[in-house]
Amino acid sequence: MPRVVVDWVERNRGGLALGIIGMVLVGLSAAYLQRPSPAPLVVQVPTARPSPSPQIVPIAVNVVGEVPHPGLYHLPPGSRIDDAIKVAGGATDAADVQRLNLAARLADGQQVVVPRTVQTLGAGSPAASPALVNVNVAPVPELDRLPGVGPVIAQRIVAYREQYGPFTSVEQLREAKLVNAATFEKIKDLVTV
Repeated sequence: MPRVVVDWVERNRGGLALGIIGMVLVGLSAAYLQRPSPAPLVVQVPTARPSPSPQIVPIAVNVVGEVPHPGLYHLPPGSRIDDAIKVAGGATDAADVQRLNLAARLADGQQVVVPRTVQTLGAGSPAASPALVNVNVAPVPELDRLPGVGPVIAQRIVAYREQYGPFTSVEQLREAKLVNAATFEKIKDLVTV
């Protein structure tokens, strides 16, 4: 190598070193910038499957008595006696809805009897036969008026029908031991289901 080149390299050694380092850095930077960037991270959240909604099965209720359209009606669970009377056209003018607990919940297969108002006959008229008390809908005060029943037994009858559903026969009062034999004999012709 000629002496002039060697002298020049000796004098510019620091600059040459910096130049070489700079070229290496530029090369590395270019290589880094040309490198493909990593694929973006995609998080997939599983979608929840919609749960099938429970099918609501209507209850069947037979509405009879003082309503314009007596018959069998299908109502949503949780319906009340008032709802059953409304779907049957409402109570007639002769109905005595005061004897019903309109807020009582209905059970599947229940019969709702809308009673007729009992007319008090004047003096000298033959006595009117008392209306039967429906043990499936009568409130405690009405059951309490039955001979031999009283408030404790009346409450027991209401609690029983709320827990086990409507009575299917008058005899069930005796079978469920809600009344004793003597009381049952007094009321069996005064009550209905």
